Amino acid sequence: MRLPESWLNTNIRGTGRPVRDCHECPDAPQCGTTDFLDSSRCPIHSCNTTCRVSDTFNDPAFELLCYQSFCMSSSDDQNDINHHRVEIEGLVYANQPNNVKIWEIDLYCRADDCSSPEIFKELREQINIQIGTLAALFSETHDPTVPQRRCYDCSCNNQPTCPCDRTTIMNADSTYCLLMREDYGQEHWITLGHISPDSTTVHVRDLPYIHLEESIFYNENRGRWDTVTNMAAYGCDWDLCNHPSLLNSLPNTFDMRLPESWLNTNIRGSGQPVRDCHECPDAPQCGTSDFLDSSRCPIRSCNTTCYVLDTFDDPATDELCYQSYCARPGDEDYDAEIYQVDIEGILYLYKQPRDVELWEVDIYCRADDCSRPEIFKELKSQLSFTVGDLSAFDEVLSTTARPTMTQPVTTNPPTATNPPATTNPPTATNPPTATNPPTTTNSPGTDSTASNASIFSEQCYQSQCAPEYLDEDLDEFYNSKYRIDIEVVVYLAQDRSKYYIWEMDVYCGAYNCTRPTMFQEIADALNYTIGDLSFFPLVRPTTIQPLPTTTAIKNPLKYYSCECTSSTTCACTSFEVVSLDDTYCIIAREHRDQDISFNFTYLDYYASYNYILEAPFVVVEETISYDERTARWLTATNLVLYGCNWNSCNKSELISLLPNTFQMRLPETWLNTSILGTGRLVRDCHECPDAPQCGTTDFLDSSRCPIHSCNTTCRVSDTFNDPAFELLCYQSFCISSSDDQNDINHHRVEIEGLTYASEPNDVKIWEIDLYCRADNCSNPEVFKELREQINIQIGTLAALFNETHDPTIPQRRCYDCDCFNEINCNCTRTTIKSANTTYCLILHKDYDEDRWITLGHLGLDSSRVHIRDLPYLLLEESISYNATTGRWN
Repeated sequence: MRLPESWLNTNIRGTGRPVRDCHECPDAPQCGTTDFLDSSRCPIHSCNTTCRVSDTFNDPAFELLCYQSFCMSSSDDQNDINHHRVEIEGLVYANQPNNVKIWEIDLYCRADDCSSPEIFKELREQINIQIGTLAALFSETHDPTVPQRRCYDCSCNNQPTCPCDRTTIMNADSTYCLLMREDYGQEHWITLGHISPDSTTVHVRDLPYIHLEESIFYNENRGRWDTVTNMAAYGCDWDLCNHPSLLNSLPNTFDMRLPESWLNTNIRGSGQPVRDCHECPDAPQCGTSDFLDSSRCPIRSCNTTCYVLDTFDDPATDELCYQSYCARPGDEDYDAEIYQVDIEGILYLYKQPRDVELWEVDIYCRADDCSRPEIFKELKSQLSFTVGDLSAFDEVLSTTARPTMTQPVTTNPPTATNPPATTNPPTATNPPTATNPPTTTNSPGTDSTASNASIFSEQCYQSQCAPEYLDEDLDEFYNSKYRIDIEVVVYLAQDRSKYYIWEMDVYCGAYNCTRPTMFQEIADALNYTIGDLSFFPLVRPTTIQPLPTTTAIKNPLKYYSCECTSSTTCACTSFEVVSLDDTYCIIAREHRDQDISFNFTYLDYYASYNYILEAPFVVVEETISYDERTARWLTATNLVLYGCNWNSCNKSELISLLPNTFQMRLPETWLNTSILGTGRLVRDCHECPDAPQCGTTDFLDSSRCPIHSCNTTCRVSDTFNDPAFELLCYQSFCISSSDDQNDINHHRVEIEGLTYASEPNDVKIWEIDLYCRADNCSNPEVFKELREQINIQIGTLAALFNETHDPTIPQRRCYDCDCFNEINCNCTRTTIKSANTTYCLILHKDYDEDRWITLGHLGLDSSRVHIRDLPYLLLEESISYNATTGRWN
């Protein structure tokens, strides 16, 4: 621990004055939780010897600040009173070797006012910690005979990312590593650490896994069902496997959806005021078979919401656990007006094919008889899963040897209450057979039931009970209900006596006819008769069609061109070409209601963004909306748009970085005051509905947007305008009660933000729309207030902007700023240009009393492009004659 000599000379040694002020409280330390010193507790006395000042030790559990000071007696034989010094105790833990905590400080000083309590704060700011042999000393941190698990261990609140270098170890037989993100309203928490021993997820059947909790709830304001992800967690069982870099990939792993028709019928109901609800509120009722009888959970009438829970139970007991009760009016723990389904699902990453198992289900319903135990079975049959982008986790698994140590947390048997969701297999995993290209890798006579078997050497099997129409009169129309459909390929340029089975479908009624070995048995018994194939050519025709005549595109820009809907991934390989003079390449990720879509295209598709000045860039559109049922403000990201300007730059590998590029947040207190209001029926609203009113200064006067009374919602917009004209454009109007274009009962703020790779920490607000009922919320100054209140949280921009140009063209990155009459020119903005035509420059100009500083790229029209070598210094001086003094300066 080191302190600067200049600070020590000023604050400890002093100037040599014979007398100094010294606070006096010699008998005991004075402690408190805030600024704990006042003159009555430690009055100032004159001191002509040494002042001893101590930041004394105290139990960290109480978070006390303890201070003591006194003037030492000239006859003191316990301390060397003529020795100016600082005594410091520091403490460091193996799990945070770079974080040294100051444990206690004693000052022996003769500087004036050196006993000021603020001196300890100053000392901590000045101290320099130099880490030495800690790494070697801490190389062993536990009993080597006991297996241990080392995990990253940090927590972060309301940060898009969570940088973490702290690690801890625990017994590997009782824990594993966890990476978890929780989102509730505008609040989100990130936790890295060890799994808690009292968590239900100690009973998972395999590691690693991904655990997701989603809420599907009815939005009264919008009249539809919305889905939010409350929690996403990743569990793994090798050292430091919960690396924070995986956080960005968690939201895209999988999602769970229910049909709106089923939700309306079974959860929301028909609006009747009373419904039947089973009543067993005190504890879950568990059993191994049909576990419910009327004596355990009798039916009661319920005029609020019925809570029905498929609660977690230890898989070792193989029990089914059910709980249900009617919400009590005024219950603070629950919203009695809610329609909602909370679902927890687990995906085991080593399990193939990828599937999601239900972990727990909570239902908040008002439909009649919605508490029937069978509803969970019905829900599982209706639930659909979409497995998203797992590439980040697969990459970890491909480079990490699976631990061979047997750990109790991974050996639990499967639970009956959370079976694999095989009743609803995702259809996206079975592409159409017509798109499968021929291959020669299959051996003759082999079979397959899916189109990709011949490429990946996979056997894909599916079985189900045939539809009812095959048992009716139409069975002959479908070529009999008992049959085998076989597709066979013969490659005409190869041995024509050999065939390759492409796909096989069996329609059967025999016992055990769905056994997977059935396909091989059929292949072995299959008789193949060769017909006359001489008419078919042996090789492909060699005639080449003439290429169409086209006009070359000036400055061609090659971009990926694809669209994907209702998916969290989008592998795109199709290309198109446009002119770089007119546009950029983009990836647009849109999240509307329960659907996520991706659009790989060029910028003309999103017209107003053509005014963006440079690339790469990111645009984020968010909605901060008031949820009436929870009385809180929720934030949803509607659009993330990434733009770039070199060939093939809008590649699909970037989509996992899009959801968390940056976030825009507003304080709830400001939203309540400025948007929600106090509930008054009528409010003032400026009225200019036909077009935005624009100007270069304070552009609003009463003749352009007069104030009217408004008894619905006031829509106020800071509308987009071409930045080249520097206009301020404002529009406001009272929304009609019959308006079907806007949700007039939904208080919200819609914001678009824009940031460039050259200035990733500078987010520009592109457009703002307010839907408000607060009084005078259409005041134009509200946008200035909003910009002052907004909090920008930067997320994955660094990773997204890691590549900023065509890697095949050499580039030069330079600092790029201009400063006028500033002592220093602090510059964080950077730009890149072709290294073949420019280089970096710092230019300092002084004329009279004015100073200009320019950092940037050399201009192409500068004579300095002809300089023969780099780096260089170029100086321009004026030697001028001063007629007044008769001298040359």
